[in-house]
Amino acid sequence: MKKLYLILSFVLISFIANASITGQAEGLCPNDATLYNSSYTDSDVYTWKWIPEGGTIRDDYDSFSSVWILWNDSNTTHKVTLTVKQGTKVIEETTLEVRVKSIKTETPGNFSGDFNIPFGDNTPRTYSIPSLKYPNCFSTLPVYVSYYEWLIPAGWIHNNDVSDGKKRIKTRGTSITVIPDDCTDGSIKVRGVTECSGSSNSRDRKKEITGRNITPLVSSTDFIVCGKPKEITLNIGSVPNATYQWTKPASWTWTSGTNSNVVKVMPDGFSGGTISVIVDGCTSLKESKIITLKDWDPNEPTPKITGAKVLCTGGGTYSLQNAYSNATSVTWSVSPSNLVEKSTGSGASAFLKAIFFKIRGAAEIKFTLHNQCGKIYEVKYNVWVGPPSGSEILCRQRLVGLHSIIEADALSPGATYYNWSVDGGSIQYAQNTSHVVVATGSTCLTNLCLRVSGENACGSGIYAYKYIPMDCSGPPSPLNSFNPDPLIVSKVGLSEEGNSKQLADTQMNLESTKVITSIAIFPNPVEDVVNIQIPGNLIVDNNFSIEIYNSTGKLLLRKELVSNTNSIDLSNSPSGTYIVKLITDQEIITKKIIKK
Repeated sequence: MKKLYLILSFVLISFIANASITGQAEGLCPNDATLYNSSYTDSDVYTWKWIPEGGTIRDDYDSFSSVWILWNDSNTTHKVTLTVKQGTKVIEETTLEVRVKSIKTETPGNFSGDFNIPFGDNTPRTYSIPSLKYPNCFSTLPVYVSYYEWLIPAGWIHNNDVSDGKKRIKTRGTSITVIPDDCTDGSIKVRGVTECSGSSNSRDRKKEITGRNITPLVSSTDFIVCGKPKEITLNIGSVPNATYQWTKPASWTWTSGTNSNVVKVMPDGFSGGTISVIVDGCTSLKESKIITLKDWDPNEPTPKITGAKVLCTGGGTYSLQNAYSNATSVTWSVSPSNLVEKSTGSGASAFLKAIFFKIRGAAEIKFTLHNQCGKIYEVKYNVWVGPPSGSEILCRQRLVGLHSIIEADALSPGATYYNWSVDGGSIQYAQNTSHVVVATGSTCLTNLCLRVSGENACGSGIYAYKYIPMDCSGPPSPLNSFNPDPLIVSKVGLSEEGNSKQLADTQMNLESTKVITSIAIFPNPVEDVVNIQIPGNLIVDNNFSIEIYNSTGKLLLRKELVSNTNSIDLSNSPSGTYIVKLITDQEIITKKIIKK
Protein backbone atom coordinates (compact mmCIF):
# COMPACT_ATOMS: atom_id res chain seq x y z
CA MET A 1 0.00 0.00 0.00
CA LYS A 2 2.75 2.40 0.91
CA LYS A 3 4.55 1.58 -2.27
CA LEU A 4 1.37 2.29 -4.31
CA TYR A 5 1.01 5.77 -2.68
CA LEU A 6 4.58 6.67 -3.57
CA ILE A 7 4.04 5.60 -7.18
CA LEU A 8 0.81 7.66 -7.49
CA SER A 9 2.48 10.72 -5.93
CA PHE A 10 5.37 10.51 -8.37
CA VAL A 11 2.98 10.26 -11.33
CA LEU A 12 0.91 13.25 -10.09
CA ILE A 13 3.97 15.47 -9.50
CA SER A 14 5.29 14.60 -12.96
CA PHE A 15 1.96 15.51 -14.53
CA ILE A 16 1.74 18.85 -12.68
CA ALA A 17 5.28 19.76 -13.65
CA ASN A 18 4.36 19.37 -17.32
CA ALA A 19 1.19 21.49 -17.02
CA SER A 20 0.93 24.57 -19.34
CA ILE A 21 -1.23 27.34 -20.93
CA THR A 22 -2.08 26.76 -24.56
CA GLY A 23 -3.17 29.45 -27.02
CA GLN A 24 -1.69 32.01 -29.48
CA ALA A 25 1.17 33.97 -27.92
CA GLU A 26 2.69 35.96 -30.88
CA GLY A 27 1.52 38.30 -33.67
CA LEU A 28 -1.82 39.04 -32.04
CA CYS A 29 -3.97 41.94 -33.21
CA PRO A 30 -5.06 44.36 -30.51
CA ASN A 31 -8.69 44.19 -29.43
CA ASP A 32 -9.16 40.71 -30.96
CA ALA A 33 -10.44 37.95 -28.60
CA THR A 34 -7.92 35.10 -28.11
CA LEU A 35 -8.71 31.71 -26.44
CA TYR A 36 -6.35 30.24 -23.82
CA ASN A 37 -6.66 26.80 -22.19
CA SER A 38 -5.26 25.05 -19.12
CA SER A 39 -3.89 21.53 -19.25
CA TYR A 40 -5.93 20.84 -16.08
CA THR A 41 -9.51 20.24 -17.21
CA ASP A 42 -11.22 18.08 -14.54
CA SER A 43 -13.66 20.48 -12.91
CA ASP A 44 -14.40 18.03 -10.11
CA VAL A 45 -10.80 18.12 -8.90
CA TYR A 46 -9.37 21.59 -9.75
CA THR A 47 -10.20 25.29 -9.63
CA TRP A 48 -8.67 27.97 -11.92
CA LYS A 49 -7.79 31.68 -11.60
CA TRP A 50 -6.73 33.68 -14.72
CA ILE A 51 -5.04 37.09 -14.34
CA PRO A 52 -4.14 39.00 -17.57
CA GLU A 53 -1.76 41.98 -17.75
CA GLY A 54 -2.25 44.38 -20.70
CA GLY A 55 -5.65 42.88 -21.49
CA THR A 56 -9.09 42.10 -20.13
CA ILE A 57 -11.05 38.83 -19.77
CA ARG A 58 -14.16 38.70 -21.91
CA ASP A 59 -17.42 38.28 -19.99
CA ASP A 60 -15.47 38.05 -16.68
CA TYR A 61 -15.11 34.24 -17.02
CA ASP A 62 -11.83 33.94 -15.13
CA SER A 63 -12.48 30.76 -13.13
CA PHE A 64 -12.75 28.10 -15.85
CA SER A 65 -10.14 25.91 -17.47
CA SER A 66 -10.26 28.13 -20.58
CA VAL A 67 -10.59 31.90 -21.03
CA TRP A 68 -11.08 34.52 -23.80
CA ILE A 69 -8.80 37.60 -23.46
CA LEU A 70 -9.00 40.95 -25.30
CA TRP A 71 -5.49 42.46 -25.54
CA ASN A 72 -4.99 46.25 -25.27
CA ASP A 73 -3.62 48.39 -28.14
CA SER A 74 -0.39 49.43 -26.44
CA ASN A 75 3.27 48.54 -26.21
CA THR A 76 3.08 47.70 -22.54
CA THR A 77 3.78 44.18 -21.26
CA HIS A 78 1.20 41.57 -22.28
CA LYS A 79 0.96 38.31 -20.35
CA VAL A 80 -1.52 35.96 -18.67
CA THR A 81 -0.98 34.13 -15.37
CA LEU A 82 -2.87 30.96 -14.35
CA THR A 83 -3.19 29.60 -10.83
CA VAL A 84 -4.52 26.01 -10.41
CA LYS A 85 -5.71 24.76 -7.01
CA GLN A 86 -6.79 21.41 -5.69
CA GLY A 87 -8.96 22.32 -2.78
CA THR A 88 -7.00 25.03 -0.98
CA LYS A 89 -3.63 23.82 -2.15
CA VAL A 90 -1.90 25.59 -5.10
CA ILE A 91 -0.57 22.88 -7.32
CA GLU A 92 0.32 25.03 -10.38
CA GLU A 93 1.09 28.73 -11.16
CA THR A 94 2.37 29.49 -14.66
CA THR A 95 2.68 32.62 -16.88
CA LEU A 96 2.48 32.95 -20.66
CA GLU A 97 4.19 35.95 -22.36
CA VAL A 98 2.09 37.38 -25.22
CA ARG A 99 3.31 39.64 -28.12
CA VAL A 100 0.78 42.11 -29.61
CA LYS A 101 1.12 43.96 -32.93
CA SER A 102 0.71 47.56 -31.67
CA ILE A 103 2.34 50.72 -33.14
CA LYS A 104 0.26 53.20 -31.16
CA THR A 105 3.31 54.71 -29.42
CA GLU A 106 5.73 54.35 -32.35
CA THR A 107 6.95 57.14 -34.70
CA PRO A 108 8.39 56.60 -38.20
CA GLY A 109 12.07 57.36 -38.72
CA ASN A 110 13.56 60.55 -40.20
CA PHE A 111 12.65 61.73 -43.70
CA SER A 112 14.85 61.70 -46.74
CA GLY A 113 14.13 64.08 -49.64
CA ASP A 114 14.42 67.77 -50.59
CA PHE A 115 12.37 70.00 -48.31
CA ASN A 116 13.88 73.32 -49.49
CA ILE A 117 11.55 74.40 -52.30
CA PRO A 118 11.77 78.03 -53.59
CA PHE A 119 8.69 79.91 -54.73
CA GLY A 120 7.68 78.91 -58.25
CA ASP A 121 9.52 75.57 -58.15
CA ASN A 122 7.11 72.73 -59.00
CA THR A 123 9.67 70.01 -59.73
CA PRO A 124 8.41 66.59 -58.47
CA ARG A 125 9.83 65.53 -55.09
CA THR A 126 10.07 62.04 -53.58
CA TYR A 127 10.01 61.65 -49.80
CA SER A 128 10.88 58.43 -47.95
CA ILE A 129 11.17 57.07 -44.42
CA PRO A 130 12.73 53.86 -43.03
CA SER A 131 10.39 50.89 -42.66
CA LEU A 132 8.47 50.98 -39.38
CA LYS A 133 8.70 47.76 -37.36
CA TYR A 134 6.13 46.27 -35.02
CA PRO A 135 7.96 46.27 -31.69
CA ASN A 136 8.48 42.81 -30.18
CA CYS A 137 5.46 41.19 -31.76
CA PHE A 138 7.44 38.03 -32.69
CA SER A 139 10.23 36.42 -30.74
CA THR A 140 12.34 35.57 -33.80
CA LEU A 141 12.07 37.62 -37.05
CA PRO A 142 11.04 41.33 -37.13
CA VAL A 143 7.72 42.21 -38.76
CA TYR A 144 7.38 45.53 -40.63
CA VAL A 145 4.36 47.75 -41.27
CA SER A 146 3.16 47.46 -44.86
CA TYR A 147 0.98 50.62 -45.25
CA TYR A 148 1.51 54.33 -44.58
CA GLU A 149 -0.67 57.45 -44.70
CA TRP A 150 0.72 60.79 -45.95
CA LEU A 151 -0.52 64.37 -45.61
CA ILE A 152 0.78 66.98 -48.09
CA PRO A 153 0.06 70.76 -48.41
CA ALA A 154 -3.10 71.94 -50.12
CA GLY A 155 -2.61 72.49 -53.84
CA TRP A 156 0.13 69.87 -54.19
CA ILE A 157 -0.47 66.93 -56.55
CA HIS A 158 -0.15 63.16 -56.07
CA ASN A 159 -1.13 60.77 -58.88
CA ASN A 160 -2.96 63.62 -60.66
CA ASP A 161 -5.10 64.34 -57.59
CA VAL A 162 -4.87 67.84 -56.06
CA SER A 163 -4.61 67.69 -52.29
CA ASP A 164 -6.97 69.69 -50.08
CA GLY A 165 -4.42 69.59 -47.25
CA LYS A 166 -6.74 67.46 -45.07
CA LYS A 167 -7.27 64.06 -46.70
CA ARG A 168 -4.58 61.42 -46.10
CA ILE A 169 -2.94 59.57 -49.00
CA LYS A 170 -2.43 55.81 -48.36
CA THR A 171 0.60 54.08 -49.88
CA ARG A 172 1.92 50.54 -49.77
CA GLY A 173 5.55 51.18 -48.97
CA THR A 174 7.66 53.89 -47.38
CA SER A 175 7.87 56.49 -50.24
CA ILE A 176 5.65 59.06 -51.93
CA THR A 177 6.21 61.27 -54.99
CA VAL A 178 4.42 64.64 -55.13
CA ILE A 179 4.41 67.80 -57.29
CA PRO A 180 4.48 71.11 -55.33
CA ASP A 181 2.41 74.07 -56.49
CA ASP A 182 4.08 77.45 -57.15
CA CYS A 183 3.85 79.04 -53.74
CA THR A 184 2.21 77.03 -50.96
CA ASP A 185 4.34 76.19 -47.94
CA GLY A 186 3.43 73.85 -45.09
CA SER A 187 4.69 70.45 -44.00
CA ILE A 188 4.85 66.76 -44.95
CA LYS A 189 3.39 64.25 -42.47
CA VAL A 190 3.44 60.42 -42.49
CA ARG A 191 2.31 57.67 -40.13
CA GLY A 192 2.33 53.88 -40.12
CA VAL A 193 -0.99 52.03 -40.59
CA THR A 194 -1.51 48.78 -38.70
CA GLU A 195 -2.93 45.73 -40.51
CA CYS A 196 -5.15 44.93 -37.55
CA SER A 197 -8.68 46.25 -37.89
CA GLY A 198 -9.78 48.66 -35.17
CA SER A 199 -6.22 49.30 -34.02
CA SER A 200 -4.51 52.65 -33.72
CA ASN A 201 -2.01 53.95 -36.24
CA SER A 202 1.43 55.20 -35.31
CA ARG A 203 2.32 58.77 -34.40
CA ASP A 204 3.05 61.28 -37.18
CA ARG A 205 6.53 62.11 -38.45
CA LYS A 206 6.42 65.78 -39.60
CA LYS A 207 8.83 68.09 -41.39
CA GLU A 208 8.30 71.69 -42.58
CA ILE A 209 8.81 72.88 -46.15
CA THR A 210 11.45 75.63 -46.23
CA GLY A 211 12.37 78.25 -48.80
CA ARG A 212 8.85 79.64 -49.18
CA ASN A 213 7.98 80.81 -45.68
CA ILE A 214 6.71 84.32 -46.34
CA THR A 215 7.12 87.07 -43.75
CA PRO A 216 3.77 87.92 -42.10
CA LEU A 217 2.16 91.25 -42.86
CA VAL A 218 3.80 94.02 -40.82
CA SER A 219 3.10 97.73 -40.48
CA SER A 220 5.24 100.81 -39.85
CA THR A 221 2.89 101.54 -36.94
CA ASP A 222 1.16 99.39 -34.38
CA PHE A 223 -2.07 97.87 -35.59
CA ILE A 224 -3.76 99.89 -32.86
CA VAL A 225 -2.73 103.40 -33.85
CA CYS A 226 -2.70 106.40 -31.54
CA GLY A 227 -1.91 109.86 -32.86
CA LYS A 228 -2.68 112.32 -35.63
CA PRO A 229 -3.21 111.06 -39.19
CA LYS A 230 -0.03 109.91 -40.92
CA GLU A 231 0.95 107.66 -43.75
CA ILE A 232 1.24 103.93 -42.93
CA THR A 233 3.70 101.62 -44.67
CA LEU A 234 2.72 97.92 -44.86
CA ASN A 235 5.08 95.13 -45.85
CA ILE A 236 4.76 91.43 -46.60
CA GLY A 237 7.60 89.10 -47.53
CA SER A 238 8.93 89.32 -51.08
CA VAL A 239 8.10 86.49 -53.51
CA PRO A 240 10.08 86.36 -56.79
CA ASN A 241 7.94 87.05 -59.88
CA ALA A 242 4.80 87.25 -57.74
CA THR A 243 1.79 89.53 -58.03
CA TYR A 244 0.14 91.19 -55.03
CA GLN A 245 -3.52 91.99 -54.57
CA TRP A 246 -4.01 94.56 -51.79
CA THR A 247 -7.30 95.70 -50.28
CA LYS A 248 -7.99 98.60 -47.89
CA PRO A 249 -10.90 100.46 -46.34
CA ALA A 250 -12.81 102.33 -49.07
CA SER A 251 -12.26 105.80 -47.55
CA TRP A 252 -8.46 105.39 -47.25
CA THR A 253 -6.08 106.41 -50.04
CA TRP A 254 -3.23 104.42 -51.59
CA THR A 255 -0.12 106.58 -51.96
CA SER A 256 2.28 104.07 -53.55
CA GLY A 257 3.22 100.45 -54.21
CA THR A 258 -0.07 98.62 -54.75
CA ASN A 259 1.62 96.22 -57.20
CA SER A 260 4.52 95.27 -54.91
CA ASN A 261 5.09 93.67 -51.53
CA VAL A 262 5.41 97.13 -49.90
CA VAL A 263 2.53 99.63 -50.00
CA LYS A 264 1.80 103.01 -48.45
CA VAL A 265 -1.66 104.14 -47.48
CA MET A 266 -3.14 107.26 -45.87
CA PRO A 267 -6.07 106.69 -43.49
CA ASP A 268 -9.04 109.02 -43.66
CA GLY A 269 -8.41 110.14 -40.08
CA PHE A 270 -11.73 109.00 -38.67
CA SER A 271 -12.23 105.25 -39.09
CA GLY A 272 -10.12 102.12 -38.85
CA GLY A 273 -10.33 99.12 -41.14
CA THR A 274 -8.72 95.99 -42.53
CA ILE A 275 -5.65 95.78 -44.77
CA SER A 276 -5.22 92.47 -46.64
CA VAL A 277 -3.03 91.04 -49.38
CA ILE A 278 -3.08 87.90 -51.53
CA VAL A 279 0.24 86.79 -53.03
CA ASP A 280 0.14 85.08 -56.45
CA GLY A 281 -3.50 84.17 -55.91
CA CYS A 282 -2.54 81.46 -53.41
CA THR A 283 -5.11 81.40 -50.65
CA SER A 284 -2.51 80.01 -48.27
CA LEU A 285 -0.56 83.27 -48.66
CA LYS A 286 -3.42 85.57 -47.81
CA GLU A 287 -2.69 87.94 -44.93
CA SER A 288 -4.98 90.48 -43.28
CA LYS A 289 -4.68 92.81 -40.32
CA ILE A 290 -7.18 95.12 -38.66
CA ILE A 291 -5.85 98.62 -38.01
CA THR A 292 -7.73 100.47 -35.28
CA LEU A 293 -7.55 104.27 -35.07
CA LYS A 294 -7.95 105.73 -31.60
CA ASP A 295 -7.55 109.52 -31.92
CA TRP A 296 -7.32 110.39 -35.57
CA ASP A 297 -9.40 113.56 -35.87
CA PRO A 298 -7.33 116.17 -37.73
CA ASN A 299 -9.98 118.86 -37.21
CA GLU A 300 -9.72 119.02 -33.43
CA PRO A 301 -7.84 122.05 -32.06
CA THR A 302 -4.66 121.57 -30.06
CA PRO A 303 -5.22 121.24 -26.29
CA LYS A 304 -4.00 124.17 -24.17
CA ILE A 305 -4.00 125.37 -20.54
CA THR A 306 -5.55 128.61 -19.33
CA GLY A 307 -4.78 130.36 -16.04
CA ALA A 308 -2.73 133.17 -14.51
CA LYS A 309 1.00 133.27 -15.24
CA VAL A 310 1.67 134.32 -11.61
CA LEU A 311 0.40 132.16 -8.73
CA CYS A 312 0.02 133.65 -5.24
CA THR A 313 -1.18 132.34 -1.88
CA GLY A 314 -4.74 133.26 -2.83
CA GLY A 315 -4.60 130.57 -5.50
CA GLY A 316 -5.83 130.28 -9.03
CA THR A 317 -7.66 127.84 -11.31
CA TYR A 318 -5.90 126.19 -14.26
CA SER A 319 -8.03 124.48 -16.85
CA LEU A 320 -7.34 122.27 -19.85
CA GLN A 321 -9.06 123.55 -22.98
CA ASN A 322 -9.68 121.64 -26.26
CA ALA A 323 -9.14 118.18 -24.77
CA TYR A 324 -9.24 115.54 -27.50
CA SER A 325 -12.71 114.01 -27.77
CA ASN A 326 -11.35 110.46 -27.61
CA ALA A 327 -9.51 111.05 -24.32
CA THR A 328 -10.86 108.67 -21.70
CA SER A 329 -9.21 110.45 -18.76
CA VAL A 330 -7.18 113.55 -17.89
CA THR A 331 -4.67 113.84 -15.04
CA TRP A 332 -2.57 116.79 -13.88
CA SER A 333 0.60 117.34 -11.88
CA VAL A 334 2.74 120.26 -10.77
CA SER A 335 6.47 120.51 -10.10
CA PRO A 336 8.38 121.30 -8.02
CA SER A 337 5.96 120.23 -5.33
CA ASN A 338 7.57 122.39 -2.61
CA LEU A 339 6.27 125.62 -4.22
CA VAL A 340 2.64 124.80 -4.87
CA GLU A 341 -0.08 123.50 -2.59
CA LYS A 342 -2.34 121.00 -4.34
CA SER A 343 -5.74 122.18 -3.24
CA THR A 344 -8.74 120.91 -5.16
CA GLY A 345 -9.64 119.84 -8.65
CA SER A 346 -9.37 116.77 -10.82
CA GLY A 347 -9.44 115.86 -14.47
CA ALA A 348 -9.26 118.96 -16.67
CA SER A 349 -9.30 121.53 -13.85
CA ALA A 350 -6.96 122.21 -10.94
CA PHE A 351 -7.10 124.86 -8.23
CA LEU A 352 -3.58 125.62 -6.93
CA LYS A 353 -1.97 128.16 -4.62
CA ALA A 354 1.46 129.09 -3.33
CA ILE A 355 2.36 127.32 -0.09
CA PHE A 356 3.76 130.45 1.67
CA PHE A 357 3.57 134.14 0.84
CA LYS A 358 7.36 134.55 0.85
CA ILE A 359 8.09 131.52 -1.29
CA ARG A 360 9.05 132.17 -4.90
CA GLY A 361 10.23 130.28 -7.96
CA ALA A 362 9.31 128.87 -11.37
CA ALA A 363 6.85 125.96 -11.57
CA GLU A 364 5.38 123.80 -14.31
CA ILE A 365 1.78 122.59 -14.50
CA LYS A 366 1.21 119.55 -16.70
CA PHE A 367 -2.04 118.00 -17.92
CA THR A 368 -1.84 114.50 -19.44
CA LEU A 369 -4.51 113.00 -21.68
CA HIS A 370 -5.07 109.24 -21.81
CA ASN A 371 -7.12 106.87 -23.95
CA GLN A 372 -7.16 103.13 -24.65
CA CYS A 373 -3.61 103.40 -25.95
CA GLY A 374 -2.27 105.00 -22.77
CA LYS A 375 -0.80 108.49 -22.62
CA ILE A 376 -1.56 110.30 -25.87
CA TYR A 377 -0.76 113.96 -25.21
CA GLU A 378 0.90 116.25 -22.67
CA VAL A 379 0.27 119.98 -22.22
CA LYS A 380 2.70 122.06 -20.13
CA TYR A 381 2.23 125.53 -18.67
CA ASN A 382 4.95 127.61 -16.96
CA VAL A 383 3.96 129.83 -14.02
CA TRP A 384 5.81 131.96 -11.51
CA VAL A 385 4.98 131.26 -7.87
CA GLY A 386 5.10 134.17 -5.38
CA PRO A 387 6.81 137.56 -5.64
CA PRO A 388 9.72 138.05 -8.06
CA SER A 389 13.24 136.97 -7.23
CA GLY A 390 15.90 139.59 -6.65
CA SER A 391 17.00 141.49 -9.75
CA GLU A 392 20.35 141.50 -11.47
CA ILE A 393 21.09 144.83 -13.18
CA LEU A 394 23.10 144.71 -16.40
CA CYS A 395 24.15 148.10 -17.79
CA ARG A 396 26.40 149.92 -20.30
CA GLN A 397 27.69 153.49 -20.13
CA ARG A 398 27.40 154.60 -23.74
CA LEU A 399 28.87 158.11 -23.32
CA VAL A 400 31.21 159.54 -20.68
CA GLY A 401 31.39 162.85 -18.91
CA LEU A 402 28.46 165.23 -18.53
CA HIS A 403 25.13 164.21 -19.96
CA SER A 404 26.13 160.53 -20.01
CA ILE A 405 23.47 158.14 -21.24
CA ILE A 406 23.30 154.76 -19.52
CA GLU A 407 21.16 151.82 -20.61
CA ALA A 408 20.23 149.08 -18.13
CA ASP A 409 18.25 145.83 -18.01
CA ALA A 410 16.85 144.20 -14.89
CA LEU A 411 16.73 140.41 -14.87
CA SER A 412 14.11 139.68 -12.23
CA PRO A 413 12.45 136.24 -12.65
CA GLY A 414 8.70 136.45 -12.21
CA ALA A 415 8.40 140.23 -12.49
CA THR A 416 5.61 141.77 -14.54
CA TYR A 417 6.35 145.40 -13.51
CA TYR A 418 9.58 147.25 -12.62
CA ASN A 419 10.08 150.23 -10.33
CA TRP A 420 13.28 152.17 -11.17
CA SER A 421 14.93 155.10 -9.41
CA VAL A 422 18.27 156.85 -9.85
CA ASP A 423 20.43 159.24 -7.79
CA GLY A 424 22.21 161.87 -9.87
CA GLY A 425 20.28 161.43 -13.10
CA SER A 426 16.87 161.08 -14.66
CA ILE A 427 15.04 158.17 -16.25
CA GLN A 428 14.47 158.91 -19.90
CA TYR A 429 12.79 155.76 -21.23
CA ALA A 430 10.62 152.80 -20.18
CA GLN A 431 10.47 153.38 -16.45
CA ASN A 432 8.06 150.49 -15.76
CA THR A 433 9.67 147.83 -17.97
CA SER A 434 12.74 145.66 -17.57
CA HIS A 435 14.79 148.01 -19.81
CA VAL A 436 15.56 151.58 -18.81
CA VAL A 437 17.60 154.54 -20.15
CA VAL A 438 19.12 157.00 -17.69
CA ALA A 439 20.59 160.45 -18.52
CA THR A 440 22.91 162.17 -16.05
CA GLY A 441 22.49 165.79 -15.13
CA SER A 442 24.73 168.74 -15.94
CA THR A 443 26.97 167.99 -12.99
CA CYS A 444 29.35 165.05 -13.31
CA LEU A 445 29.04 162.72 -10.32
CA THR A 446 31.72 160.38 -9.09
CA ASN A 447 29.16 157.55 -8.78
CA LEU A 448 25.64 157.17 -10.08
CA CYS A 449 23.32 154.88 -8.10
CA LEU A 450 20.67 152.94 -10.02
CA ARG A 451 17.95 151.02 -8.14
CA VAL A 452 15.18 148.66 -9.25
CA SER A 453 12.65 146.26 -7.75
CA GLY A 454 10.52 143.77 -9.66
CA GLU A 455 6.84 143.44 -8.87
CA ASN A 456 3.99 141.11 -9.79
CA ALA A 457 0.52 140.28 -8.53
CA CYS A 458 1.97 138.61 -5.42
CA GLY A 459 4.13 141.58 -4.30
CA SER A 460 7.56 143.14 -4.74
CA GLY A 461 10.97 141.63 -4.95
CA ILE A 462 14.02 142.95 -3.09
CA TYR A 463 15.56 146.17 -4.41
CA ALA A 464 18.74 145.72 -6.44
CA TYR A 465 21.43 148.43 -6.56
CA LYS A 466 24.02 149.29 -9.16
CA TYR A 467 26.76 151.87 -8.45
CA ILE A 468 28.16 153.18 -11.72
CA PRO A 469 31.53 154.96 -11.58
CA MET A 470 31.57 158.08 -13.78
CA ASP A 471 34.43 159.48 -15.86
CA CYS A 472 34.52 163.26 -15.46
CA SER A 473 37.87 163.85 -17.15
CA GLY A 474 36.48 164.55 -20.61
CA PRO A 475 34.41 167.38 -21.98
CA PRO A 476 30.60 167.37 -21.62
CA SER A 477 28.90 164.99 -24.03
CA PRO A 478 25.68 165.74 -25.89
CA LEU A 479 22.50 163.80 -25.17
CA ASN A 480 22.62 161.69 -28.29
CA SER A 481 19.75 159.52 -29.44
CA PHE A 482 19.64 155.96 -28.15
CA ASN A 483 18.51 152.57 -29.35
CA PRO A 484 15.48 151.46 -27.32
CA ASP A 485 16.50 147.77 -27.60
CA PRO A 486 20.32 147.63 -27.53
CA LEU A 487 22.90 145.01 -26.71
CA ILE A 488 23.63 145.22 -23.01
CA VAL A 489 27.13 144.38 -21.80
CA SER A 490 28.65 143.74 -18.38
CA LYS A 491 32.09 142.56 -17.38
CA VAL A 492 32.42 138.92 -16.34
CA GLY A 493 32.61 138.65 -12.56
CA LEU A 494 30.98 142.01 -11.87
CA SER A 495 27.67 140.73 -10.52
CA GLU A 496 26.77 142.36 -7.23
CA GLU A 497 25.93 140.85 -3.87
CA GLY A 498 23.28 142.97 -2.15
CA ASN A 499 23.91 146.72 -2.19
CA SER A 500 27.25 146.80 -0.34
CA LYS A 501 29.59 145.60 -3.10
CA GLN A 502 30.40 148.22 -5.74
CA LEU A 503 31.16 147.29 -9.30
CA ALA A 504 34.64 147.64 -10.72
CA ASP A 505 35.36 149.61 -13.84
CA THR A 506 32.64 149.25 -16.50
CA GLN A 507 34.17 151.80 -18.86
CA MET A 508 34.52 150.60 -22.45
CA ASN A 509 36.63 152.24 -25.09
CA LEU A 510 35.40 152.81 -28.62
CA GLU A 511 37.28 149.80 -29.98
CA SER A 512 35.46 147.47 -27.55
CA THR A 513 32.14 148.98 -28.52
CA LYS A 514 32.84 148.29 -32.19
CA VAL A 515 33.69 144.69 -31.44
CA ILE A 516 30.49 144.15 -29.49
CA THR A 517 28.23 145.85 -31.96
CA SER A 518 29.72 143.73 -34.74
CA ILE A 519 27.93 140.67 -33.28
CA ALA A 520 24.52 140.33 -34.95
CA ILE A 521 21.47 138.64 -33.37
CA PHE A 522 18.56 138.50 -35.81
CA PRO A 523 15.68 138.53 -36.63
CA ASN A 524 13.99 140.30 -33.75
CA PRO A 525 11.08 139.70 -33.30
CA VAL A 526 11.59 136.05 -34.25
CA GLU A 527 9.07 133.46 -35.45
CA ASP A 528 11.05 130.19 -35.49
CA VAL A 529 14.86 130.49 -35.68
CA VAL A 530 17.10 133.20 -34.22
CA ASN A 531 20.57 133.59 -35.79
CA ILE A 532 23.77 134.65 -34.00
CA GLN A 533 26.57 135.88 -36.29
CA ILE A 534 30.03 136.36 -34.80
CA PRO A 535 33.09 137.71 -36.70
CA GLY A 536 35.78 135.12 -37.29
CA ASN A 537 38.44 136.88 -35.23
CA LEU A 538 36.17 136.84 -32.16
CA ILE A 539 35.58 133.08 -32.44
CA VAL A 540 39.34 132.50 -32.61
CA ASP A 541 40.21 134.81 -29.70
CA ASN A 542 37.32 134.00 -27.32
CA ASN A 543 35.39 131.08 -25.85
CA PHE A 544 31.72 131.73 -26.65
CA SER A 545 28.69 130.16 -25.01
CA ILE A 546 25.01 131.05 -25.08
CA GLU A 547 22.29 130.96 -22.43
CA ILE A 548 18.58 131.61 -23.07
CA TYR A 549 16.12 132.48 -20.28
CA ASN A 550 12.34 132.85 -20.40
CA SER A 551 10.48 135.80 -18.91
CA THR A 552 10.41 134.15 -15.47
CA GLY A 553 14.20 133.76 -15.42
CA LYS A 554 14.19 130.00 -16.01
CA LEU A 555 17.25 128.77 -17.92
CA LEU A 556 16.05 127.07 -21.10
CA LEU A 557 19.29 126.46 -23.01
CA ARG A 558 23.05 126.47 -22.46
CA LYS A 559 25.30 125.77 -25.47
CA GLU A 560 28.92 126.25 -26.59
CA LEU A 561 29.36 128.22 -29.83
CA VAL A 562 32.20 127.14 -32.11
CA SER A 563 31.24 128.56 -35.50
CA ASN A 564 30.68 132.06 -36.90
CA THR A 565 27.01 131.46 -37.74
CA ASN A 566 24.74 129.76 -35.21
CA SER A 567 21.00 129.06 -35.28
CA ILE A 568 18.74 128.46 -32.29
CA ASP A 569 15.34 126.87 -32.98
CA LEU A 570 12.55 128.50 -30.93
CA SER A 571 9.67 127.10 -32.99
CA ASN A 572 8.41 124.96 -30.08
CA SER A 573 8.70 127.81 -27.54
CA PRO A 574 5.66 129.92 -26.58
CA SER A 575 5.42 133.55 -27.66
CA GLY A 576 6.86 136.15 -25.27
CA THR A 577 10.08 137.86 -24.22
CA TYR A 578 13.37 135.94 -23.87
CA ILE A 579 16.82 136.98 -22.60
CA VAL A 580 19.81 135.81 -24.65
CA LYS A 581 23.22 135.87 -22.97
CA LEU A 582 26.45 135.55 -24.99
CA ILE A 583 29.26 134.77 -22.58
CA THR A 584 32.97 135.16 -23.45
CA ASP A 585 36.18 135.12 -21.44
CA GLN A 586 35.99 138.90 -21.12
CA GLU A 587 32.36 139.96 -21.07
CA ILE A 588 28.68 139.06 -21.09
CA ILE A 589 26.53 140.29 -23.96
CA THR A 590 22.81 140.31 -23.19
CA LYS A 591 19.97 140.75 -25.69
CA LYS A 592 16.20 140.82 -25.34
CA ILE A 593 14.32 139.07 -28.13
CA ILE A 594 10.61 138.80 -28.79
CA LYS A 595 9.09 135.47 -29.92
CA LYS A 596 5.96 136.01 -32.03
